[in-house]
Amino acid sequence: MKKNKVLHIVLNPVFATIFLFVLFVVTAFHLYIGYDESLWMYIGNLWSNKGIPPYVGAVENKTPGIFILFAISDYLASGNVFFVRGLGVVATLFTALFLYGICAKIYNKTAAVISLYVFGFITCWQLMDGFAFAHTEVFMILFSTMSFYILMQSQLSKKNIIWLFLVGLSMGMAITFKQIAITTAFALLVVFLVLNKEKPFLYLLNRVLIIVFGISFSTFLSFLVLYFYGVSFYDYLEGAWLILFNSGSKVTNISEHFSNFLNALVFSRLVFFYPMIIWFLWKKNFLNHSHKMLLILWLLFDFVGVNASGYYFGHQLKQMLPAFSIIVAISISFLIGKRYNKNNNRFYTAAAQVVLLIGIVCFPYKQIYQNFKLIAQYDNTSLTQHEEIANWIKENSNSEDYIYIIGGEPNLIRTQAIANRTSASKYFQSLFLTSDYERGILMEDLKQNLPVFILRDQFIDEEILNKYGNKFKTFVDENYVLITTMHNVEILQQL
Repeated sequence: MKKNKVLHIVLNPVFATIFLFVLFVVTAFHLYIGYDESLWMYIGNLWSNKGIPPYVGAVENKTPGIFILFAISDYLASGNVFFVRGLGVVATLFTALFLYGICAKIYNKTAAVISLYVFGFITCWQLMDGFAFAHTEVFMILFSTMSFYILMQSQLSKKNIIWLFLVGLSMGMAITFKQIAITTAFALLVVFLVLNKEKPFLYLLNRVLIIVFGISFSTFLSFLVLYFYGVSFYDYLEGAWLILFNSGSKVTNISEHFSNFLNALVFSRLVFFYPMIIWFLWKKNFLNHSHKMLLILWLLFDFVGVNASGYYFGHQLKQMLPAFSIIVAISISFLIGKRYNKNNNRFYTAAAQVVLLIGIVCFPYKQIYQNFKLIAQYDNTSLTQHEEIANWIKENSNSEDYIYIIGGEPNLIRTQAIANRTSASKYFQSLFLTSDYERGILMEDLKQNLPVFILRDQFIDEEILNKYGNKFKTFVDENYVLITTMHNVEILQQL
């Protein structure tokens, strides 16, 4: 019995929460600064330090939430990425707790604890960019999960108008961090209709409009912050929404899209859980029909969101984890319950053993190993390559000088992030230079903000270079000369 009691501690939600918090902190302590983090560090510094807001001073296809966080990070912590990652750790922990609350409400507490572990382990996988606690999806799924949790609460409240406004407000915050949360918002609205299918039409219409108003209100608030810094509605519309039609925002090659799909969702450890998903879809009458539809619709619409861009970056896959984790947990709990009575001690012993098995199979070994490897190799007496280049830029230019980087090589993006120099163009990396329209703006920016230095990869891909066009190449050849090369980065100086 004592052995069982020790084993059962893994089913204690307090223990699970503390364990996951430690796991998240260890996983987030990754010395490598990610590519996206570098982009947002630059945009945050530009906004906080020089008063140049996103969309006006830098093109990046995200809604304002992540830029606001990185601007706050720059103001409070000098742009330290671990500040935002720390917020992401807290956000992920709260996401797990909301999942616990939803699962406990619609099924049982044992399944709820299992959902904590499933979500916690998978979100830390290297496949999911486990270290990426500063990414948009981390905060997006916090608010989208919170929205579903509040929706469940609203079903029990007589004053559900206020609750439904909070549902929309929370979902609007999710969209404020990433546009693809719109697919989750559609799931939320359909789920609301399913949960209230017996209510009259006018009641449903009225409540749906309240949710939509809440979503719109959050969006308006995020724009209001930008407007205060001089961003027009058109700038916001173009930078946050119309840019999604730019080919740089998605994979245009169908074969590449399918290949990415296979690598991320088929040839990965996720397949370990697919039988549980299939079982949940196939099995009838072990969960209230409305709640089963809630989870299926939530997972389905998030799956659509995950597939939207075709890139299948690890952090993008996190969108479907909330519903995925609850479904897996309920299926596991149901299977254990078929064999053991839920009031029997053996049920809890079996559940604890399953949790340990999940831990062994799903522990983020690769991500933790990589973190410790980087720590072991870290030399605090020497600078990284991008730090050396950035320091050279600082020593040989003034704070008001412009620089420009060609391409989007990670070392260059990291250099831009910490050099404290403004890019000569809002198209400060090559991803969204996809037509003559963007190239025209780039050339106007360069002539107006003549950069002191232009940086490019010594072995730049010809395809990337061609994105800039012949006018750009002529401009560089006529006005700049190579003066030095550092770590395969060519530095060209204005003549």
